[in-house]
Amino acid sequence: MEASGRYRLVPVTLGRSEDGYTEVTLPETVPATSTFVTDGAYSLLAKLKNAEEEGEGH
Repeated sequence: MEASGRYRLVPVTLGRSEDGYTEVTLPETVPATSTFVTDGAYSLLAKLKNAEEEGEGH
């Protein structure tokens, strides 16, 4: 999450998965202290995609 409740998509690299957990490697430009959405992420993604489409004038 960025300042003022703003979110942005960040590409990550997935590693090994075990017992329902998956290793995630962040890009070097993302501080390790960043806050991430896990619960409700699908809903948030849908809202972000919708906002992108509205911004394109469609």
